[in-house]
Amino acid sequence: MKLGFLGTGLMGQPLVQRLLEAKLPVIAYNRTAAKLQSLREAGAIIADSPAVAIRASDGVISTEVAIFSYFLSLLALWERGRWSLPLS
Repeated sequence: MKLGFLGTGLMGQPLVQRLLEAKLPVIAYNRTAAKLQSLREAGAIIADSPAVAIRASDGVISTEVAIFSYFLSLLALWERGRWSLPLS
């Protein structure tokens, strides 16, 4: 299962790190690209936009405060019978 992860700030960064340590494939997106570098080095696939992360994943975990990212993930995933887990 490929996990999309939107928001890799204070809460998201350690969560993604744990998922990678558990050998789960993670497709990560963050508005501030610099916050993704350590996750890239740890094995995360980096998405250029929330839409790219959502389309490439089987489910999405979101810590993004932006409500747009949350609703975008719901629409994209529900169309395909997949799931979304907002943590904000």
